[in-house]
Amino acid sequence: MWPCSSAEAGGCRASEAGQGWGAPGAGAREGGAGAPIGGYLGLATKPTARGWRNASRGWTIRGRTLGRLLEQAGGALDRGDREEAGRLLARFEEQATQALAEAVYQRSRLALDEVRYREAYGHARRAAWFALDNSRYLAGAGELARILGDYGVAGNYLEQVVLTDDLETYGKDHPEVARDCSNLGAVWQARGEYQKAIDYYEEALAANLKAYGEDHPEMARNRSDLGTA
Repeated sequence: MWPCSSAEAGGCRASEAGQGWGAPGAGAREGGAGAPIGGYLGLATKPTARGWRNASRGWTIRGRTLGRLLEQAGGALDRGDREEAGRLLARFEEQATQALAEAVYQRSRLALDEVRYREAYGHARRAAWFALDNSRYLAGAGELARILGDYGVAGNYLEQVVLTDDLETYGKDHPEVARDCSNLGAVWQARGEYQKAIDYYEEALAANLKAYGEDHPEMARNRSDLGTA
């Protein structure tokens, strides 16, 4: 049984939305026990020039599209077609929000690369708020919550990643889901919630066993995780 249901994940998300995006918990500190272990979540932490060039081309095109939508909405208003203007402005709002979320997320990754964890965390939370169904933004926020020792928030974010993306995309017996479960087990173990950690570690073990078989190195790591919990 999964330790957190879809409804619980949604409740976590709604709760955070109501509380606003404040600073991490009082116990959080930069470079402390929650500092990242290499490759956590498999997320790239260093933006590259090539990556920025590729991204900028896409956003240039999107910027032109946004400009055209505004022009078309203005034309519809000039014609007195308020319904069409509303439809075009709704499309503009949706695409502009996506662009804003991506910009804020990239600011988070830049700050993370420069070891400015609290600033990175603030940007990551904003990105996740702008795009509540984007697993990349949720994972980024969860990663930084963990780095800063805010394990409760980290667990909430990462459970949303598992339940809204990887679990639905791959199924429970996929290595990606096993990785998610291992990370969640580590979060809850650090928080002292050992049974929840064990539940996730066991899910990771079961998924990797089906994906790789008994003799794969991942099996040894999964069993070690269970032993420490």
